[in-house]
Amino acid sequence: MGGSQYFVIFVDDFSRYTWLYLLKNRSQLQQTYYDFARMIKTQFSRDIKVFRSDNAQEYCDTSFLAFLREQGTLPHRSCPGTSQQNGRAERKHRHLLDTTRALLISSGCPERFWGEAALTAAYTINRVPSPLLGNLTPYERLYGTPPDYHSLRVFGCACFVLLQPHERTKLEPRSRLCCFLGYGIEHKGYRCWDPLSRRLRVSRHVVFWEHKMFSSLSSFQMSSSSTPPYLTDPSIDLFPEDVDVPADPPDDTLHVAPPPIVYPVESSSTDPAPPVLPPVPLPSDIPVRRSTRVREVPSYLRDYHCFSTVLAQYEPRSYREASTNPLWQQAMTEELQALDRTHTWDLVDLPPGKSIIGCRWVYKIKTRADGTVERYKARLVAKGFTQEYGIDYEETFAPVARLTSVRSLLAVAATRGWSLCQMDVKNAFLNGDLTEEVYMQLPPGSSSSSNQVCRLRRALYGLKQAPRAWYAKFSSTICDLGFSASAYDSALFTRQSAHGIVLLLLYVDDMIITG
Repeated sequence: MGGSQYFVIFVDDFSRYTWLYLLKNRSQLQQTYYDFARMIKTQFSRDIKVFRSDNAQEYCDTSFLAFLREQGTLPHRSCPGTSQQNGRAERKHRHLLDTTRALLISSGCPERFWGEAALTAAYTINRVPSPLLGNLTPYERLYGTPPDYHSLRVFGCACFVLLQPHERTKLEPRSRLCCFLGYGIEHKGYRCWDPLSRRLRVSRHVVFWEHKMFSSLSSFQMSSSSTPPYLTDPSIDLFPEDVDVPADPPDDTLHVAPPPIVYPVESSSTDPAPPVLPPVPLPSDIPVRRSTRVREVPSYLRDYHCFSTVLAQYEPRSYREASTNPLWQQAMTEELQALDRTHTWDLVDLPPGKSIIGCRWVYKIKTRADGTVERYKARLVAKGFTQEYGIDYEETFAPVARLTSVRSLLAVAATRGWSLCQMDVKNAFLNGDLTEEVYMQLPPGSSSSSNQVCRLRRALYGLKQAPRAWYAKFSSTICDLGFSASAYDSALFTRQSAHGIVLLLLYVDDMIITG
């Protein structure tokens, strides 16, 4: 668009923010940098200290070097054949070209729209989080505020641009179907290609069809009589070749619709009515064109799925499956040792008339934030669904922190400048004491005598009363340390002393502490 043949990019070494400018010829490069340096000075109150570039002839020009010396900027040029010395700009250049190519191919737009695609690629890349910046975007790193993503649209999609009153009559459509080509550079609007007027429209009042590409609309049918001619007439090219039209032409060159056809209206006058114009015949057979949009999943995505399938970790569902893996055997051994340290049960003979519940192993692979395996976790849980009310359990309710209490605690800590601490209790339920007689089968894989059963002393995970037993143990212990439960939320504990106040909020086995 506009006859541009080249583009140049300037990359900020600190924020990785990229400025892209389109050039009609290489001689515009020096003036473009002059304007860029003045823009940086005005907008950011900063001088460019170092200008790192390749050995392009324009950067070695005497007048350009004199301008750098005048500005106090040190020129750093890479050695011949050593592009890695300017690796940051070279890598950004490749990233922009890859993104531009992907935008053109996925949208089906002609290659002559490469400039619009390149500007859109730079606009998008500046707003994508980067791990090199701590998952910040270059935009946020430069301006200090996160970017607004509400204005992002699919490149090349169909859109409807609102026409100005002088471009339409009262009975004509108020919008025109266009192709979205990017975002306004000097305007707060969208850049849309109008195939009828063959110009680039910049407008804020645009309705998008992001599910349909503009290039696929040549075979699109509408039942309304107001169908635009480029949707029904195959002789009209959606992307004509002569597109060298200014983006903002004067008002007198705007496309004006042809005068409407006026049909006669019956009148009581004796004057003869004018002849009725015959309707314009439409072609009976409209050729169908196959869409050029890429609709199949790229091969590299299938490779990722295969790679993910190979690395997928399998979690066994039964003891028989886990017993064949040494890692799961070690996890079960550690769990049994933890149960033994807390004296979770006593091995006894089952008294006559007493019921017994079962148990099972639950296996889980704990992973880190990057997806690597942290540890293999095996937990023994009781089959609490076989318990009977009034026999091996009574009350089951255990209070937890309300959401309003959590918000209030965080608000108080924020307004008073208090620090927050978060912690959880490992194997919390095993600290709860059981008051009922509960008998459980031996764990699968146990080496004890099969004639004995486990009389539970601790609230094993899976028991109906386990949360209540844990809360009773925690509340009694924390109250012995000088805390008191709140009358408004039983999960909120406070302690006041001459040194200050401590607030503790409990949610099952997780707690927030501040003061």
